[in-house]
Amino acid sequence: MKTVDFSQVQIERAKTLVPKARFLCCDITEMDFSPGSFNAIVSFYAIIHMPLEEHPQLFANIARWLKPGGFFLATIGHDAWIGTDDAYLSVAGGKMAWSHADESTNIRWLQDAGLHVLWTRFIPEGDSGHTLILAQN
Repeated sequence: MKTVDFSQVQIERAKTLVPKARFLCCDITEMDFSPGSFNAIVSFYAIIHMPLEEHPQLFANIARWLKPGGFFLATIGHDAWIGTDDAYLSVAGGKMAWSHADESTNIRWLQDAGLHVLWTRFIPEGDSGHTLILAQN
């Protein structure tokens, strides 16, 4: 199992829970794995924080990295929205950015990348929410 995160703090936390996993501290949009490297790729609440213009290429990369029949499970945007919150997790002192398209645009981008969407589920959060999606290569 390979885990990619750009936060070394999160990687150190994960190592205590999954000591046998291989952790890579990097930006997934800058990674390049060999075609067919993975049976499954999972991304919870990460893609929605990446710049919107990078999403279609990331989906194309994910499709290429998956083995034939491989699965992609992720949370993506339900409604289109781009914004920031300067006080998000203010204890940590970080600014948080969101950048996501609506569900139908995400589905189109996944299909354009060659992935078949098996199902979607709405995940409520506050007065909005995200879409949980399962796609297959």
